[in-house]
This record gives sequence, C-alpha cells and structure tokens, in this order.
Amino acid sequence: MDENDNSPQFSQTSYQATLDENSPVGSSVLKVAATDEDKGKNGFVTYAIANSGPLPFTIDPFTGVISTSEHLDYELMKRRYHLRVWASDSGSPFSQVSECPVTITLNNINDNIPLFERVGCNTTVPLDFPVGHMIAELSAIDLDELQQLKYVIESGNELQVFGIDSVSGAITLKQPIPLRANSFTLRVVATDGRHHSEASVVRITVTNRGDDATVHCQETGIFKQLTDKLIESIKPILTNQEEDTFSDIHITNRHSPKFDLSIPSSIDLIEDHPLNSTIVQFKAKDADTGFNSKLVYAISSGNEDGCFSIDTFSGDLQLVCPLDRERKEFYILNITVYDLGTPQISAWKFVAVNVMDVNDNPPVFDQPRYVIRVPENTEMDSIIFTARAIDLDLDTSGNVKYSLLSSTDMFSIDEMTGEVTVTGRLDRETSPRHDLWIEARDQAKLGPQLFSTIDLVVVLQDINDNPPKFVPKVYRIKVPEDVPVGTLLVWLESVDLDLGSGGLVTYNLKNTEGGIFHLDPSTGALTLERELDFERRPIYNLTVRAVDHGLPRSLSSSCFVEIQVLDVNENLHRPVFSEFVYEAGVVEDAAVGTSVVTLTAADKDKGRDGVVRYHIHEGSGLGVFTIDEESGVIRTTETLDREMKPQYWLSVYVTDLGTEPLISWTHVFLEVLDINDNAPELSQPVYFASVQENVDKVKSVVQVSATDADTSSEGMLSFQMLESHRTYFDVDPKT
Repeated sequence: MDENDNSPQFSQTSYQATLDENSPVGSSVLKVAATDEDKGKNGFVTYAIANSGPLPFTIDPFTGVISTSEHLDYELMKRRYHLRVWASDSGSPFSQVSECPVTITLNNINDNIPLFERVGCNTTVPLDFPVGHMIAELSAIDLDELQQLKYVIESGNELQVFGIDSVSGAITLKQPIPLRANSFTLRVVATDGRHHSEASVVRITVTNRGDDATVHCQETGIFKQLTDKLIESIKPILTNQEEDTFSDIHITNRHSPKFDLSIPSSIDLIEDHPLNSTIVQFKAKDADTGFNSKLVYAISSGNEDGCFSIDTFSGDLQLVCPLDRERKEFYILNITVYDLGTPQISAWKFVAVNVMDVNDNPPVFDQPRYVIRVPENTEMDSIIFTARAIDLDLDTSGNVKYSLLSSTDMFSIDEMTGEVTVTGRLDRETSPRHDLWIEARDQAKLGPQLFSTIDLVVVLQDINDNPPKFVPKVYRIKVPEDVPVGTLLVWLESVDLDLGSGGLVTYNLKNTEGGIFHLDPSTGALTLERELDFERRPIYNLTVRAVDHGLPRSLSSSCFVEIQVLDVNENLHRPVFSEFVYEAGVVEDAAVGTSVVTLTAADKDKGRDGVVRYHIHEGSGLGVFTIDEESGVIRTTETLDREMKPQYWLSVYVTDLGTEPLISWTHVFLEVLDINDNAPELSQPVYFASVQENVDKVKSVVQVSATDADTSSEGMLSFQMLESHRTYFDVDPKT
C-alpha cells in the first residue's frame, strides 16, 4: 500500500511573469506545475494562493493557472506582486504541502491622456510688447510618463503672431502685434504622441502702449488629485504588512458542505422532458478555504438506470436518457456533495423525482389482425367480436374510444366497449367476407390524440338458404317430329349458390308424358324416349323440379319446358304480292286512322305455311303510317300537311307462319293530295308609292304581288280594294 510520504514538488523554484495593465479580468498570467510521486489521492495535487491579504489574482486549484480577478491599473495599484503558491496533495491521514514564490510585474501602457494644470488663461499685453518675450506658460501632466509631452497651438494663431515652446509650453510673441488687432483666442493642446489633451483656451487682450502685461489662469488641481489617489492606492500596502508566517487555514478541513435550503426535496418531471437539459442546480457551501472548500457533486444512489447525471463541479442535475412513466414513475435520488479536503467531508440530500404522464402511448391491440367466422344467418344486433386495446397513459390520455373506419351498413361498433354487432342482413352468396378497419383512439385533451388500428376479417359461414335457380325459368324448344329416339333435346341448368351438399342439385321430371321424355337426375339432360307425332300432339308442357341436398332441410325450385313439335312438311311457296309497287293518294286533311290502301298477298301452301302477315320495314312514312299485319290495310297515324311533305314511300314485307318462314317485298308510294287550306300572302306587308299632284290621269301607281301555297290556287288569285279607298285609286283584279 502506498503511503503519503512525498510532498508535491514544483517544476521551478520560483516563477516570474509580466502583465500589461488593463488586461481583461480572467486573463491567464502563468501556470505553475507540481508533481507528487505518491499514487492515487496521495499523488493528486491541487493549488492555492496562501497570501493572507487581498490580491487581484486567483489560481485554478486543479490546473495551476493563475489569472487576474480584478482590473489592474499601473498608475493606481501596486506595480509588483509577490504571491505564495501552495501545492497540496489529497493524501491521508494528512496532506503534504509545498510552497513556491511567484512574482508578477505590471507593465505600464499608454492609457492616459495629458491633463493641463492651468486652463482658461486670460492675459493682457501692450501694443508695444517686445517680440520674443513670454506671455504665459502652460504645463500638463501625463500619468503614464512614457513619452515627452509636446505643446502646439491648435487654432487662433492664423497670423503667426505667437509662438509656443513645444517642450516647456511657454507662449511668446513671435512678431509685432498688428496695429488694429484688439484680441486673440488661442487653443493649445498637449500630446504624448498617441493621446491629445482637451484644448486649453488662452485669451490675449491687446492694451495701450506702456501698459503692464498680466496673466490670470484657473488652477485645475489635477496634480493634487492624482497625488491623493496614488497615496490612497498604496496606503494598504504601507499600513498592512503581509503575513509571511505559516498558517494552516488552507490545510485543515474543519467544515462540512451544506446544501442551499432553497433546493426542493421533490421535483415533478414530465416524461418527455428534453434530454441534456438542466432540471435543477444543486448548490452547497463550505466554510473552509482553499482546496478544502472546493466541492464536487455525485448521485450516490437511486440512479440505477442511469437516466440522471449531475455535473461534478456545477451541481447541474440533467436528464440523459428518455423517461417512461409507464415503466418507472418514481425516483429517489441521493445527491451527495464532497469537499476536496483531507479528511474528505460530505453531505447528502434525498430528492424525489415524480415522473408526470404525457400522452406518449397509443392504444395497443394484442394483435394486428383478427379473423372470425360467423354464420350468414346471424341475427341483427348480435355481438360477434369485442375489440380491446390498452393505453398505458393516465386519465383521459388512457381512455380509449373505438370506431369503424370502413364504410359499411352491416356492422357497427360500440365506441366505449368495442363490441362489434351485426346491423344488416348478412348473405355469404353476395359478400362472403367483410374487411373491417377498427380504430382505437385515446382521448387526450392536450396535444394530439394517438390511435392504432386493426383489421377485422369477418368470414361468413354458409347455410343452406338458397334454393336452386333455373336459368332460364321457362325453356321453349322446337323439335321436328321426325327426330330419332335418344336425341338430347335440351340441357336444363340450375344454379345453387350454397356450398357443399347445399349446392348439390338433383333433377326430376314430374310427368314423363307416358315415357316420351327422360330427364337425367344428375346432369339435367332431357332426352327423347319415344317418337313424336305433330298430328297427334303438337305441344308438350313439362315441369322439372331441382332439389338440393342441404341440411337440415333441402330446398327446391321448378322450371317449365315448352316443347313445340314441328311438322316436317316443307314450306314450298313464299307469299306473293298482287302488285310489284303500290301507289295511292290521301288528302292532307284526312283524319288520323284513315285507310289509304290495302295490300294483298297470296301463299299457295296449306295450314300455317299459307297464313301471311304484313310488316312495314322502313321508308320516309315510317311512323306516319301503320299496317294491319293480318288485313294489310295501311292507315294514317298523324295529321298530314302537303305543304310540309307532299309524298311518302314505304318498304313492306309479307311473311308466312311456317317453321322456316318465307318472305316477299314490295314498295308503296303515297301522295298527299292538296286542299285549299292556305290563304294568299302579299309579298310585302306595306307598299310605299308616290304620285304628282295636278295630274289628270296616272297609268300605274304601284303593283302588288301575292302567292298561295296551295297548288289548286295557282293562277287563280284576284285582287280587290276596299270600297272606301276607291275614290281616287283602284286595283286591277288580275294584275
């Protein structure tokens, strides 16, 4: 084990340094260094200034850097300082101390302006004052005493009547005073080469020849003031001799640190408190001096997760890792302050840190996706699922409300309990699954609300709720009477949307018509088992039933099969119109439904093959005229107007009712006959004419013209004038 048997040794026996006056407070002057051959605390060296009197210097106890602690003035303070610096180790049972002298000398710098002892001089000189004689003498003081002062006349000597000695400051008459000059005002300044004094004004009044010269100046007292300040600044040095005797005041650690009473015992800290920010500053004082009063801070206990840190020297308690109230909501920190004396003395303080909740946790589901299966016949208002999310935050930040983000009329969710209920009729065949997006949102009042979502997949389980459905519901087939036995007449198809046995369909024929038809129960194939005879029975109506195999009960539906037996006799002749083209006329005022023309066609076949039907296919009269399909009579369907459309044409075909119908075509030309249903119209509503007065007879004044849209009125218009207008004029009835 190492013993504290070595004292610190300075690297030099003494230290000297110079420092300019006016250096900023805190300026480093020099650094002392000492080493201790012991180990651990026994070799840990700290520094202190042992002088008992006040000094404008301080030393860093750990680095040994000596720096200024006051403003230094060469003119008003000591110009040389002798410091006693101690180097102490932290060994036990007592510390070892070494002393080293340090001498610091101030350098004078030019930081003062010259000051005049006498200002505001008023002088009188007679007009015959001898050239070269002194009028007045000015003197100034520069505390720096670095440069010889020089005097100059700054203004007022434009005529160069006066001169000044640049060293002594004596003002003399340089040339005779001008006869008409009454007075002069000279401004004199003193300079040390860098700084200029304020100007001293010298007023010179010219008097009569033979008068005595006079000088009156105001004393500033600056010399006495500066002398008093200098004596005052050195008085403590003269009256108080420094103690050179050894004192243990810096060595013996007598007092324990004491925490500031204003430091709280409990701190509320929100869990999202910024990292590396100061929570509180712990302050403590130690009545010792020197190294014994230097304090360091530490967290002794309660910081097992390392979320807090305290600055060793400043006592700033900081948060260095994120807090999580949901993981740990309470800390008790033991803050201990130690001095660096020997023996080391400490004090402690318990601080309770309450972690306050913030809304930093969204509601959490136990899984991101749920799949449930429910029967498709689940009744409305049935609860099929309960969503549950947990929010670890407190108060409203931990209250959870649920909502459905998916747009649906089939389901709803209770916002408080999270129960999902059925609100509509479910149908697996329409929608076999439903994807519901459920949101759980907290109800934080401060800051944004947090939420999370899950996907709820509702798969509908099939039940036998759909009977087989035939497509189509009625089958109509035509079968020639001579088709062979065993012919497949039709496939009967049905669709059952149910799954499994509920979708397995079996067919049965209610009436086989004496064994003529056979229906396969599995495939629905209807085949011919016996020969058909058109003359015996031309039409059969069958009922087919489809049954599923669903449980607990089967469902069924029926369809109808209409079989038309076709006569195999050939349809040899096509219908023939009596005319290749039909022409007819109809007056334009004919009533709607008026018969215009009757078309006739003949078919030489027998039975249905010889029955004909008439149809209008196209033409300009399509929609204006209609034809009776059995009689062939064409009638009007709306009022006609020859002036709007004078004629129409129609394309007409006739067909027989044979199994393979035959058709023929004809064209019908229809002319709309005119009637006198339009009045004549004059070419102008007003005619303007003129005639000269005093003329016996005028052959023509003006000719009017008129037209009539009716063809029957062409060339048959006559003109007339009212009887009351025939006094002077008349109109020719023809022209």
